[in-house]
Amino acid sequence: MGSMIFVALLLAVVALRTECQQFTINKTGCFKTKGCISFPSSCSSSDDCDYLLTYASKGDHVVFELSSKNEYAGFGLNTKKAMDGGDAIVCSKLPLAYNTSRALVGHYLLHHHNTPSISKPTPPGLTHMSGAFENGRIFCRFHHSNKAIPPFKYNLTSKNYFLYSRGYISSSGGLTHHVWRDISEGKQSIASRGPVKESSDVMKAIHAGLMLLAWICLAPIGMFTARNMKLLLANQSCCLVKQWFQVHRGCMMLVSALTIGGFVVIFINVGGWSKAAGWHAIIGTAVLSLTVIQTIVALFRPSPEDHRRSIFNWIHRCIACIVFVLAISNCFLGVNLFNQSPLTSHLGFVLILSFIVGFATIALIYETYSCCYRPKNEEHSGLLNNDHNNLKESDHAHLQEIKSNKVFDVVFYLFIVGIAVGVCATLISLLVLSTAKQLRG
Repeated sequence: MGSMIFVALLLAVVALRTECQQFTINKTGCFKTKGCISFPSSCSSSDDCDYLLTYASKGDHVVFELSSKNEYAGFGLNTKKAMDGGDAIVCSKLPLAYNTSRALVGHYLLHHHNTPSISKPTPPGLTHMSGAFENGRIFCRFHHSNKAIPPFKYNLTSKNYFLYSRGYISSSGGLTHHVWRDISEGKQSIASRGPVKESSDVMKAIHAGLMLLAWICLAPIGMFTARNMKLLLANQSCCLVKQWFQVHRGCMMLVSALTIGGFVVIFINVGGWSKAAGWHAIIGTAVLSLTVIQTIVALFRPSPEDHRRSIFNWIHRCIACIVFVLAISNCFLGVNLFNQSPLTSHLGFVLILSFIVGFATIALIYETYSCCYRPKNEEHSGLLNNDHNNLKESDHAHLQEIKSNKVFDVVFYLFIVGIAVGVCATLISLLVLSTAKQLRG
């Protein structure tokens, strides 16, 4: 009796392993006997592809194979270049409560940014479904009818945009917000086995590079200079204008130019407003608007003696703080919009978070020191220009304190510049490397 149970268990294990092995998907026959879409394009099978889709026409239906890392993989169609309105098939891991390695294959209708729900009952046009979840990867096969049998919206024989996504499921098995998604560059029919032209990250990389240079590098340097470097550069002028103001104005003019340039680049690339970008596009538009407003406000700056100067200063500072917070927040959202880039890993988020923590810490320490330890009359002190041999003993002490403060200013200024330039250079380097890798295929 015991031996029979052992044999039964052994057969079950062998059957399970055989089932899992059959879900390995490869690219053999791509563009000859079947169509293939993979990210990155240089991968060879479901073992090393972050996302892999194959499809082969079989009479009145198409046989699909889909796999990706993470806990769900989705493929959809749409007549417009957006997720909203899409018609998708999602292969997802079953919740832990089911205690199984099998996967769920279901139909979903995409509506705005709402979490999609599976269509019940299973549409008649979706058959022969099977799937598995193993070693952090999801695999599935299914047959999809060529005709759009409701609730399906699009015929497979028509040309549509292809939608791709992958992500994690919730504890109840529902889909969470995707960790990656993409849309094909143009429309194509499933009946065609030829390569699908995928969207390139070149223009996205240019847009991101311009924005990173503006808001991670130049903006913090320009803002910190205007806020804290007036004393350090008080007696230095360039073209009859104080040097600190020249640095501030130069940095912020470049920020405005780069922001406008970055917006134009991405607007041309996506052909107008992109719903697929979600909040990134909305916040980006707000950043552009406030940047333009700030530039216009700066043109009407009253003279230092004008009674309206204090009002201008408060308006100028408030707009600066708001737009800076929005811009840095948008960098976090933008990091996740790249196809297979190192930025989509934790590295991009860690770099931006490091910049925020570093900048905030140095600014806080500087403000605390200035409020608690810096002499109130230091700005108007003429001790540095006096004959040091004729100074009183108290003046010597005050002079030494002023010199120490200037050393303090230089050190903290170098820290700010180092953090801004270092993080920005690293992020842009990652952009260049990942884009070059994508172009090589």
